[in-house]
Amino acid sequence: KKMQGKVVVELIILFIALNAIFSGLFSRSHEISYPNNMQLRQIQIITRHGDRSPLSAYPYLSSVPFLCADNHTMCEDGQLTNKGKAQLRKRGLSIRKTYSFSHLFDEYNEKEMVIKSTDKKRTIESGLSLLSSLFATDFQESQLNITKKRSSEVMLYSHDCDRWLDLVDKYAASTHESINIGIVKPLREILSSYLPPTTSQYDRDDSNHSSTDILSLFEIFDHMKCRQAHEHDLPDEITEEILQLLELLCYHRFIYLFEDPIIARLGIGRLFGEILNWMDSVVHNSSPKKLVLFSGHDLTVGPVISALHLTDYKWPPYASCIIFELFEIPDKLTSSSSSSFFVRMIYNDLVLPLPHSDDMGMLKYKIFKEMVLPLVPVDFEEECKL
Repeated sequence: KKMQGKVVVELIILFIALNAIFSGLFSRSHEISYPNNMQLRQIQIITRHGDRSPLSAYPYLSSVPFLCADNHTMCEDGQLTNKGKAQLRKRGLSIRKTYSFSHLFDEYNEKEMVIKSTDKKRTIESGLSLLSSLFATDFQESQLNITKKRSSEVMLYSHDCDRWLDLVDKYAASTHESINIGIVKPLREILSSYLPPTTSQYDRDDSNHSSTDILSLFEIFDHMKCRQAHEHDLPDEITEEILQLLELLCYHRFIYLFEDPIIARLGIGRLFGEILNWMDSVVHNSSPKKLVLFSGHDLTVGPVISALHLTDYKWPPYASCIIFELFEIPDKLTSSSSSSFFVRMIYNDLVLPLPHSDDMGMLKYKIFKEMVLPLVPVDFEEECKL
């Protein structure tokens, strides 16, 4: 017990130090205001689905009930809850109110919209919930563009991209020692009763054991966030400090790596390609779209932020939302030059200033495109080859 107590103290000290380092990363974010000298031409929304049940049963944790279907039926694994649907309806209402000045959403016109979702029931239902409140009308699954083939999905990394998988393995190996010794092993001591048993060779710092531990710790983190959302008690060992260290570990292992430009290019770059294409449709007046919606996951939202080097080490909460706004200066409306267009990034209702943006978070579209284009693969299948 003395050893465990020492480990807890050391972890708390570590957490305080890391929190002090990273707490300022989002310090430039600020409330939204809208310029009178610009016209909003398009918004692109990237959302994480709403509150859900855990992705899978975890044998080393006692089970707690997660209710779906009007709170009378036990949820399936990873199922969107009624609370999750309500979160996206609230998000849709907020977007409708925020952009009421633009009249973009006064009525639904499918020719002016692009609605996409991954092939998961929770993202499909989340997208429908957001749209129903955004346009104050019911939507059907048939109105969504759902990617059925994982290798063609732009909102998640592809299991078929061998080079990306190789780079991720190398990233894990390069950070193995610091992560394993600094965080994983101390957490294992505290949470040993919730982790699968390992052999006596664990003390050799074998990377396979570390990878197994990280995946198990991620499952624990996922279950705890689900329990918190449903106001279930957490185990005594999992204090707020321990939970935040779990979050830090998971973020580093699964999201922070997208700061590497090649990992980002092959992991989330095709999504950036679509974002630029839809912006170009407005800039060049080629079948322009007013709204583009990507209904995705935490590993959609987080990597986009990380790839733009706006990391905050906070796991994207349920119903998190990135919005890319595209503005045009009115007195240049007759010009086809991209110099009259500006981009701004909103994350969970705050302006998240892009590099080189002005005090309002505005960045010339030309500069934004130059910044993002290197993240877009030219020939994805070819670039994925080892």
